[in-house]
Amino acid sequence: MVSDASDASRTAVIVTFDPDPFVFYNAKLEHPYPVYVAAHPDVPFHDTYTPGQLDQITRALRDSTARFEEVWVIVRSPNSPIRKELVRRTQLAVAEGRERIAADSLNSVQGKLRVSRYRRPMPHLIGGAPAPAETLRNAPGH
Repeated sequence: MVSDASDASRTAVIVTFDPDPFVFYNAKLEHPYPVYVAAHPDVPFHDTYTPGQLDQITRALRDSTARFEEVWVIVRSPNSPIRKELVRRTQLAVAEGRERIAADSLNSVQGKLRVSRYRRPMPHLIGGAPAPAETLRNAPGH
């Protein structure tokens, strides 16, 4: 999905909660993507973040992905209030200066994945109405 649609030199991927499957997939690519994990080093199980730790995670993700034209966010198991809050903050940080151009969910062995793609507005499209997300999701390469 990511490798079919985005250039690895301009794209970052953020993975929440369980990065191992994507890291494995990414390592097999000829041109792997920079991958950032939405996590805090002091919290190994992603379920007890303090407000300060959430702020640190959000700031780190924003700073790490600032130079990229596109950012994909891959979410697995946002099944608690704190995980939902981390996903919300991650998506807000990524959306700064970018627009969500695709969103989808996929079934996997370990549960449903929610995948969102954000991109800086293309200069030639600024001022035009964006295409609906449903159209973009079904377009070739998405």
